[in-house]
Amino acid sequence: MKTAFDAINAGTHKGTITIQITGSTIETATAYLRASGTGSAIYTSVNIYPTVTGLSISGNLALPLIDLNGATNVTIDGRVNATGSTKDLVITNTSFFRRRITKYE
Repeated sequence: MKTAFDAINAGTHKGTITIQITGSTIETATAYLRASGTGSAIYTSVNIYPTVTGLSISGNLALPLIDLNGATNVTIDGRVNATGSTKDLVITNTSFFRRRITKYE
């Protein structure tokens, strides 16, 4: 997730953005998404969803796993391929100190 958000923040991906999660990840730092119009980040929406069942985004961070600082029009959809009714994406921060998963300001 962090790598994808870093690319959006750098302006590599713009407009309507879709992030398809194809494998489980262990984050070692907060995935920070800036508001569109901040720095090089220019997007109208960000849609995130898994492409197969049983995927997870996890980490052991004292900070939030995902930080949507001023970001709007961001959807994290746990359904496979963003369809159906079964939610199948697990997002977990296992930190003993702070179990925050997301931060939105």
